[in-house]
Amino acid sequence: MTSPPSQPPPIDPDVEEADPDIDFINLSVRLNRPSDHYRGLNPYEPPPQRKHLTPHQLAQKFLQDPVTTTLSSFSKVANFVWTPHEEYENVLDLISSRTEGHKKEENSEPFKPPPPALPLIVSSTPQFRQDPLPSSYFDDATEKKDIEEVLLRVFRGGIAENELRRKLWPLVLGLSDNLDDCDWPERDRLFDHYYQQWMSLLPDQEERFTAYRERKSILERDVVRCDRTHSFYSDQHENIEKLKILLMTYVMYDFDTGYVQGMTDLASPILFVWNGDIKRAFWCFVQVMKLFKNNFELSQKTISVQLEMLFKMIKLTDPCFAQYLAAHESDNCYFAFRWIICLFKREFMKGKTDDYHDCLLAWETIWAATALSKFRCKEPQEGNQALNSTNETTTSEAIDLDEAKLIPEAAAKVQQAIPGSSNGSDSPKSPSDVRSRLTDSQLFVLCICLSIIRRERDLIMASDFDACETLKHFNTLYLNESLGNILLHATTIWSWLVNDGGLEQLYAAEIPSQDKRQDSTGEDFDLLNDEFMMISTMNV
Repeated sequence: MTSPPSQPPPIDPDVEEADPDIDFINLSVRLNRPSDHYRGLNPYEPPPQRKHLTPHQLAQKFLQDPVTTTLSSFSKVANFVWTPHEEYENVLDLISSRTEGHKKEENSEPFKPPPPALPLIVSSTPQFRQDPLPSSYFDDATEKKDIEEVLLRVFRGGIAENELRRKLWPLVLGLSDNLDDCDWPERDRLFDHYYQQWMSLLPDQEERFTAYRERKSILERDVVRCDRTHSFYSDQHENIEKLKILLMTYVMYDFDTGYVQGMTDLASPILFVWNGDIKRAFWCFVQVMKLFKNNFELSQKTISVQLEMLFKMIKLTDPCFAQYLAAHESDNCYFAFRWIICLFKREFMKGKTDDYHDCLLAWETIWAATALSKFRCKEPQEGNQALNSTNETTTSEAIDLDEAKLIPEAAAKVQQAIPGSSNGSDSPKSPSDVRSRLTDSQLFVLCICLSIIRRERDLIMASDFDACETLKHFNTLYLNESLGNILLHATTIWSWLVNDGGLEQLYAAEIPSQDKRQDSTGEDFDLLNDEFMMISTMNV
């Protein structure tokens, strides 16, 4: 009896009917082209996971086509045994090569921790900056302004206009105690005398006057190069000649100091403010030099002490950065040499090479700090001192009377105009005086130096600059946009030193001996040359 044909087992709808030919072709393509797994946008994306058959599905597939299923399964096992990572080979090689590259970079440049936090300098008297003093401040002629109030206003904001500068500079610089008693005619006569002294020298006299001839030669070279981008000097040659006359007259006024490179940087903005009036500009320049002429000693003893005191201020306020500078041979603070000599003029003009305004705001803050010191030291008195009064002594003498003996009448009249007859120059009389205490003007300049240093210290430490790189960095700064913040921080440091015991801490320890450094013959003034700075740091 013939048995009925067996019925095929029911087909699971979840399992697709397999075609042996199609399965074999698909298997060959996958084995020969493993990169087909990585057709996505990300080349490092892992291959998609394949669906694994359940035991029931595998059994159903085996019953339907036992030969193809068996060969397919054994081929996968053999492929895994002989070439276990074939499909991943390219990706693994690429990832390993990139990983090795990262390891090399990590080994060559190890991770550097960030610089330690900058210690704060807190003053018990909060400081603030104001807008520059405008001319409208003096619109009410009937109102008497207190001298200390005016100086404090200049200290906090500077002066807005050159016309007002010509009115207030004699007061701020100590030429006069008021606005109406400067006695310009007598000073003009004295200027003419000094001017005629050098103009009357004959050529054969100059041949026998070596010191004068050398100073004149240096001066003439520097005047031509000074502020060549400023329209006041680049477009009008006669103003260059006026600058030369001013400086040559000063050589005769103070021949001991004479002329040293860097003085043109102090004189050129003053002549500009006075709009080419040589005589007025000369006497203001004289007052500025009374504050800072010791910076131009060829021995450089005074400025060496200032650099040492600057490092001491860094050590006192930021010990970590002081250790960094010492470890990188920058504890001599040579990067601040040009700041002190030129009073930050080049730093505050680099962004605006045709504008002295920012530079003058910094100068007026320094001058006003010096002028305000007399009010800090005097005994309290009843009432306020008005601008028109003349019974207050100034910190600096208007004219050196010993130099004026050749014109007795001028000296006699000028003596009456000078507030106080003693030589009260702000500059110390000897290097030993400098070592005991800095003058107010020198101390405030160091406060500005410290303000700039604290602003840049994180970048220097994070970049691990050596001595040459630190010198280059500090001498290529553009500080115009940060003028307000720098001066505000400087006044806070100044207030902390004066009012909160900072000076006592600063002078508590003994200043390092000068024996560590021999007296200079003037080579360090090469640091004032931008060309020299480029050559000396070109290998950095």
